[in-house]
Order: sequence, then structure tokens, then C-alpha cells
Amino acid sequence: MASGAKKSGGFTCSVPGCFNNDKRNRGISFYKFPKDKKLKKIWLQQISRKDFKPTNGHRVCSQHFEGGKKTYLNNVPTVFPLSKTHQKVNTEPRRTLIRVNTSARTANTIPSDRSSEAVNIEGGKELTDPDAPLAAELIQMEEKLEKLQNEMKVLSIKNEGLQNEIESLKFGFHRFIGSDDDMNYYTGMISHHFLALFAFLNAGDICSRLRYWGSNNSSIQFPELEKKGQKRSLEPKDELFLTLARLRVNIPEKVLADNYKISVAEVSRIFVTWLDLIYSRLVQLPTWASKSTFQKTMPECFREKYPLTRVIIDCTEIFIEKPSCFRAQSGTYSSYKSHNTAKGLIGIAPHGTVTFVSELYGGHYSDKAIVEDCGILQLLDEGDSVMAVRGFEIQDLLAKKKVYLNIPPFMRCKDQLSPEEEDETRDVASVRIHVERAIERVKNYNILTQIIPNSMAEDLNKIWKVCALLTNLKGCLVT
Repeated sequence: MASGAKKSGGFTCSVPGCFNNDKRNRGISFYKFPKDKKLKKIWLQQISRKDFKPTNGHRVCSQHFEGGKKTYLNNVPTVFPLSKTHQKVNTEPRRTLIRVNTSARTANTIPSDRSSEAVNIEGGKELTDPDAPLAAELIQMEEKLEKLQNEMKVLSIKNEGLQNEIESLKFGFHRFIGSDDDMNYYTGMISHHFLALFAFLNAGDICSRLRYWGSNNSSIQFPELEKKGQKRSLEPKDELFLTLARLRVNIPEKVLADNYKISVAEVSRIFVTWLDLIYSRLVQLPTWASKSTFQKTMPECFREKYPLTRVIIDCTEIFIEKPSCFRAQSGTYSSYKSHNTAKGLIGIAPHGTVTFVSELYGGHYSDKAIVEDCGILQLLDEGDSVMAVRGFEIQDLLAKKKVYLNIPPFMRCKDQLSPEEEDETRDVASVRIHVERAIERVKNYNILTQIIPNSMAEDLNKIWKVCALLTNLKGCLVT
């Protein structure tokens, strides 16, 4: 019986030199020759068994297929490790192989659905290259890989677009930077001024290396090394936006934490840290200009009647929570407001910019005591003029500096003011009103309109000065 046919000992592999048997080799599969004539012809060419006509009893074992198994794609035997006893079965050596494109094949070539395969054309014979199916499969896999890579690029672009869209919908800097109205509502400044402020604060890329402190720390450090510790949840511009929104709209920390999806404690750390940074930067700016600068920028309404005016001053009070210490209660109680307050003096130039901001004092302090202690007298030069309301009885303080005081005239036990005094009162009031407009700008930072809790007492002075100095980004009040 021909080699490979079924005997009493089972099926033996039909490949020359292979003696695997389904009885002896239990872990090996044995496959029938395919019924498809074209595929069967390829099998016979691969096996290279002379004058061999397979029957139903012939088999080919799985060891002659790549991977040790016949599959839908791997359905042609290509592995032929011949033993020494069978190496001369095919005495005719294999010919040089050339690649032929499927589109150039003649009618008598072996049909296949693969893109290309290697054939031997010598003597009119055609033999399939054993590596041809693997090469074709590799080409197909490379094409699939390239297609998947292109699809991944498309998905990556779409994902980036979705991420940008999601970012644009989140509360914060990226959502509102395109709208001056929204930025002015949340931060008190337009988009251009916000970016300019961030650039000023970020000198030396300091904003990316901030160390966050608790509210008990009154100073900020600027380390030379990269920021250490927990990775920040927000980018620097969003942290600045959060801080300004807390000042301008007085958004509660819990609401900010929910909007940014961070903890309330982290919101508090961000706010205090950035408040320290803004304060330390702004107080370094020279807001008190020279006398020549005042003269060049003086509006006509001052130039006509009050050309020597150097500053317009007024005091304002901020409600605070009643302190637990009895002495502090007495020092902060304002009889004018009938509440515990913190009191500060603000001075503006004739054109309306804030040129002086005092420290905060207890509400019990008088206007005269604050002027004497805050340091504004040291900035005035001989021949200057100060404009104020009637409550500022500081003539004696200014006289020492040879500085004039413009205030509305007093009644001084008169039934009424004279026509000249009435005119003077109206003239002073018409220009002094600008300091009240400046204070209104400061109070537009709504954090100052609440009753400040005792927990914010250590930061209140910084909040007051930052809010006052940030109003200068809005430009001049008087033109």
C-alpha cells in the first residue's frame, strides 16, 4: 500500500520523510487533501512527491503547517523538515524563484486570491514558493495595521476635539476668556487685562512653582527648584481665575470646589497662596506718581479751579464679625456704622487712579488718627493740596507740611451758608465725588461687602489692598 494510506496501524503522514502516525503521535492532527482542485494542486506542489495521487486514505500532519495547525488563512502546508533518509526523493533541485504580479499572470498560472506569489517558470513548470502564503499574509497584516493606525489618528483627532469642547464647557478660564462681559463679571477685568495680570505675576515662570500654604501663613515662598509635593489639580490661569472670582463675586469655596471638582480645602489653599502672590507683586508697584506726572494727567475740571490737588482722600469701612476678645471688640466697634468694622483710607489722583491705600484700622479710629498714622503725609510736598470731606479736620497736620486742604465750608453755628460758600461746596463736591466712585469700584469686589468672618481676619488687609489696587486696571475715572 502507498505511503500515507491507512493501515491497521492508522494514518501515516503523506509528506516524504515524515513518519508521524495518528496512533503513535496522539498530539498531532492529520488533515485530508482538499476537495478543491486548485488548492489540492497547490498541496501536491508543496509536498513535491513524484507521481503521487492522493486518495481518501491519505493525510498530511499538522507539523507541516505554520504554527502547528491548519487554519482558514493558513491552509497550505509549507513546513518540510526532511529527514536524512529521505532527502533524495526529489532529485531535481529547486529552481531560482522570481516574483510575478497577479495582474501579469497568464491563463495557465495557478489562480489565487493573494496579491502576489513566487513561481518557477523553468521548463513550463510552475511551483509555488513555500514562503509565498506567509509573505502574502504578512502583506495583508501590514495593510490592516496601516489601516488601523490611520483610524487611530482619526479617532485621536476626534478625541482631541471632544476634549477641547469639554474644556470649553467647564467653569473656569477657558470657558470665559473669549467674553469680556463674562470675564469682567467674574474677575472685575476684561480678558486682555486678565492675561496681562497673569503675565505680570508669572515673571520667571513663578506661577508653575508655587508652594501652597495654609491661611495661618502670611508670606509666600518663591523656590528656585521645581514645585514639589502633590500634583496641582488646576493650571495656573485657572487658579488665578478662581482667586479673582472669589474676590469679585464672593463665590463660596464650596461652590468653587464643586465647579472645579476639587476639595474645599484645596480651594482655600489656592486662594490664600494666590492672594499672597498678587499682594506681594502689586504693593511693589509705585502708585504715587511725581508732581510733574500729576500735572500732565490732571483733568480740565481740576485744572481750572483746583490745579494744586495732589490727592483726594476718603475713608471706608468693612463689616467684620464681632471678635471674641473684649478689647478687640471695643477697638473695632464703629459708632457711625453701629457695627464692628475695619476702616481704611484710600487716596486717588485727580484723574481717578488709586495712588494710596492705607492699612486697615479698627472702626473706632477717627479719620484724623488714620491720616496721621498711615504714612500719606510723608508723600506730600510743600505747596500740594489735599481734597477731602468735612469729617477730615486735618488742617493742623497739613499745615506742618505747608500743604493746603480743600473741604466744603462748615456752617459753624450759622443758619445757612453764604452764596459764595454754597458755590464752593458745589464745586468741591463736583470733583470730590470721584473718590467715592473709586471706593465704589473697590466695593465692587463683593468679598468686601459681606461680614468678614474671624477666620479671614489675617488675610483681610491683603484682600483690601489687592481689591483697591486691581481697580487701576479699569483705567482712569476722569478724562
